[in-house]
Amino acid sequence: MISVLILTYNEELNINKCLSSIPKYIDDIVIIDSFSDDKTRQNALKDNRVRFYKNAFEGYAEQLRYAINQIDYKYDYIFRIDADEELIDVVSLAEKINSVILSGPDAVYTVNRSISFLGTQLKYGGCGEVKVPRIISTKTAHVTNVPIDEHFYTLNHEVRDSQIAVLDRCNKGLDFWLSKHISYASLEAINMRNIAAGEETSLKRKLYYRLPGPTRPLIYFFYRYFLQFGFLDGSAGFNYLFLQAFWFRQIVEIKHHQRKRDNND
Repeated sequence: MISVLILTYNEELNINKCLSSIPKYIDDIVIIDSFSDDKTRQNALKDNRVRFYKNAFEGYAEQLRYAINQIDYKYDYIFRIDADEELIDVVSLAEKINSVILSGPDAVYTVNRSISFLGTQLKYGGCGEVKVPRIISTKTAHVTNVPIDEHFYTLNHEVRDSQIAVLDRCNKGLDFWLSKHISYASLEAINMRNIAAGEETSLKRKLYYRLPGPTRPLIYFFYRYFLQFGFLDGSAGFNYLFLQAFWFRQIVEIKHHQRKRDNND
């Protein structure tokens, strides 16, 4: 079968929903926790499939690399799911997992991630079934060396679709979402520096940062809200895309220019 990996920090509000969405026939769930100070551990260990480890947080990529290099898994394949995500459409999950295993370890496998924002599941604006690399063999697993949006890859960079689906829920409220994205903006500002230094490999980021600097967030919002039909999700779609595609991206721009100014002082 397959092992499940979850990275956590103060996820007492999310972890039980995440674990309960994982079918009982999946019997190896590894949690790497960044020394939570809430009830994440107590809640997680109510599920007897869980093995709970702690590791000091030095970065998202570093934490994922620790999970790959320092943990012995029961199975050869790892399926990473975030604590605020839930597996959906699990009727054919076992069949999809077996298909991944039979396909071999020379690729990373994507899952289809949808987003629910403050209780409303979004279908448009690039929010419905985004393919993210989450399943890999421990024999071929590598982790990208980036400050944010870290993910698995294989040396031949082959990507296949597992057709497994997850739903990303915002269960902690708007204040938490805003605070989290302000911290993410600092990390994304580092990505901007890496692009300038020729160290960034993401094609989407390269294309985005080729847009005119002051207008990038506005162009990105226009693209997702109008050209990707985000307006069809109503007020929830507007609120999410305004915050994620414009507000967040504008904070990234500000933090990037602040870093440049500070480094020049």
